[in-house]
Amino acid sequence: MNKTVIKNKLKQESFVPSKKMGQNFLLSNEIKNKIVNVANISKDDLILEIGPGWGAITELLVQKTDTLVAIELDKRLYAHLKTYIKAPNFHIINNDVLCVDLDKLILDYTNTKKNQKIKVVANLPYAISSKIVLKIIQSKLINDAYIMVQKEMAERIGAKVNTRGYNAFTVLVQLFCKTKILFQVNAKEFHPQPKVQSAVIHLENLHNKVDFDIEQVSKFLRICFLNKRKKLKNNLSNIYDIKLVNEMFIDYNLDMNLRAENIEPKMFLELFNYLNKSNNE
Repeated sequence: MNKTVIKNKLKQESFVPSKKMGQNFLLSNEIKNKIVNVANISKDDLILEIGPGWGAITELLVQKTDTLVAIELDKRLYAHLKTYIKAPNFHIINNDVLCVDLDKLILDYTNTKKNQKIKVVANLPYAISSKIVLKIIQSKLINDAYIMVQKEMAERIGAKVNTRGYNAFTVLVQLFCKTKILFQVNAKEFHPQPKVQSAVIHLENLHNKVDFDIEQVSKFLRICFLNKRKKLKNNLSNIYDIKLVNEMFIDYNLDMNLRAENIEPKMFLELFNYLNKSNNE
């Protein structure tokens, strides 16, 4: 579907995109093709699309893979896609992705092909994109995600240590994934046009063998970045005994003046384990 077709269909069906659901439909054929191409999809891959919307990317994905599974919350769009995409390899679920066990869903449609990879390819609803990213990175089965998000979020996810955008969310995502910003997308390529610019990013799941409680680590990271301009040890001493914090800095040979933005993701996990192990002894 091109820009004119999409706009006409929306008008004909009196479809008003939901602001609450963060619905902004991609119009550009060039961008749609670019997203699908960078995902490097093979027929054996299982593709998961979250928030397919009007089906702009869906109609391309269904031609690339033997198994396409889509999750759509909006009942209107779910009904539209059931009619519009009539292919035996297309499966759509009418549900809230935040309530779906992604790995269980994937297992329902996976096969025994040795080369099968599980990839997410999607233009995420911006209103809940951070929550969706957290679900994706915790999957034990998803190999890669090629997702469009708000440009500001993409920059946070891909931020490097010692840069302004580096924060608690950055660290949490990078503990699970390798991240890369692939390209930017202008707001004019959507209907309705959002007030923000967008970007497509690649998340390569590392499938960490290190087991940790994501809720506890997330809370720890928020403490570390509570005041970015304060020294890390001062932020930590709000929760942990200052003597223990100082001992940790000495044991790890860390500069007492370090701020959270100076610490690599993996080191945060070591510091978390050190402080919480000592607290429990």
